[in-house]
Amino acid sequence: MRSFIPALLVACVAGRVVIGCSTPSTQSSPDGAVDGSVPTDAPVTNGDAASDAPKVDLDAPVPHPGDDAGVGYVRLAHVNQGLGPVDFCIGEGDFKNATPLLAAFASTGLATTQASRYVAASTRATALRLVTPGATNCATGIGADANLKVNDSSYTTVVAFGANTMDLALSVMADLAPSAAFQDGATDPLVRVVHAAVGVGTLNFGTGGILDGNFSADYPSLTFGKTAQPPKTDSLGYRRVGYWTVMSASAPAATSDTARWAAIEWGEPATGTLFLINDTQLDAQAQKVRALFCKRDSQAPQTGVANPSCVFLVRDP
Repeated sequence: MRSFIPALLVACVAGRVVIGCSTPSTQSSPDGAVDGSVPTDAPVTNGDAASDAPKVDLDAPVPHPGDDAGVGYVRLAHVNQGLGPVDFCIGEGDFKNATPLLAAFASTGLATTQASRYVAASTRATALRLVTPGATNCATGIGADANLKVNDSSYTTVVAFGANTMDLALSVMADLAPSAAFQDGATDPLVRVVHAAVGVGTLNFGTGGILDGNFSADYPSLTFGKTAQPPKTDSLGYRRVGYWTVMSASAPAATSDTARWAAIEWGEPATGTLFLINDTQLDAQAQKVRALFCKRDSQAPQTGVANPSCVFLVRDP
């Protein structure tokens, strides 16, 4: 009989690597589910553990007599730019025995335009709840909970969409299995694109550009909160892209690009999710979007609470 509780950092459980155990350390540069370095306009804040924050004891799993649970991995991507920092809990049926997962390592929580590290979750997990940073329990949530179905060895991203607390919405997305990323021998990056720009209409995203005369809508008809679907992508929204790539976003039937990114260098063999989010720095151009790339889907970053590999791609003027 075995059981798992959510935990941060790297530990070995039943022959599997689990995000748990190890001394919390200062955030270092690099992975990438949203990759490279931390966004300059959304710095990761590393706070000391709150003195009263609950600690996760990896050596004392909560007993569940009578059955044997597996473990999957879950992370939170925070792209609601009007919502402040958050912490989160994972519950099994209810949240009575759950604790805020970031509290012991960063009392300031996870800020917008950040993605957390993956945390281990029992296959008994049923829901994820956002809570206020510094909360000592999971009794009071922010917005509605997200329903979870955690499979053994699965990877899942829960995305916090919206423009503020009032229209906060959580969406659950299955991530690529690590074993599937490069099993066919290909090394080009596997990228999924998610439309997270509030108030922006349907977008086509792809290689080239309209003004260049070579635009290819590789991720077509993206609507808010959604990713592309087959046949252009796989069933989870991923497709391979070249290492050095010009990419752009535009409305269907548009005669110019909404935004364009020249010569994107994706870096090491990468799997990642690219979030198209509102450009709050260009208020007069409400339809403008930025591209936040979080690299290393289904891979456990080595340090820190937030995934240090989320970066904004450099957009053409």
